[in-house]
Amino acid sequence: MVTETSFEDLTHGFIADYLEFYPTLGTGLGLHLYDGRTGDCSQVAIDTWLRTLGAWERRLAGAFDRVLAIDVGQDRLDLCFHR
Repeated sequence: MVTETSFEDLTHGFIADYLEFYPTLGTGLGLHLYDGRTGDCSQVAIDTWLRTLGAWERRLAGAFDRVLAIDVGQDRLDLCFHR
């Protein structure tokens, strides 16, 4: 079950990975950790990012499937497949 703390950990992890791929966004948000960095647009970096996003999609979907009521979970699935 996803608790408030574990949900927070999941979101922080996703945001950290996101900003690692888009460091200029981190700089724009005022996070000095990303100052002077630019994104890597090489094919290798893009392929890695796509794998990372796929992993996050599975982690987040699995987490929410365990805690959503059946009807809400079905609504979520309907939305996901009707993008």
